[in-house]
Amino acid sequence: MIEGVNDENGNATRFLVIGNHAAQPTGNDVASLILYIQNKPQALVKVLRSLKQNMTSIQSRPVKGHPWEYVFCIDVEGHHNDPDFQETLVRLEKVCVRVKVLGSYPA
Repeated sequence: MIEGVNDENGNATRFLVIGNHAAQPTGNDVASLILYIQNKPQALVKVLRSLKQNMTSIQSRPVKGHPWEYVFCIDVEGHHNDPDFQETLVRLEKVCVRVKVLGSYPA
């Protein structure tokens, strides 16, 4: 066990397995995104309305050094190379400060 990894008491560390190549679409995929949104009323609602795909997971994470600001890690059904998904990314980029696609993988 590694001691002292966290920078705040009570933190939990998660690990992801990252491959050295992009997963090809299978027809049953999940895409992971990180969304940076404005700290304004209705900002998250606008983001959620922009999604064309079903969301399977959402987690918020505080932005260190910026009280009351959060990034959202979401998983949605689909592959990031699908045309429908590309349309969703265009809509998300209009309502988010930043959109980061982590990648897609078979569900």
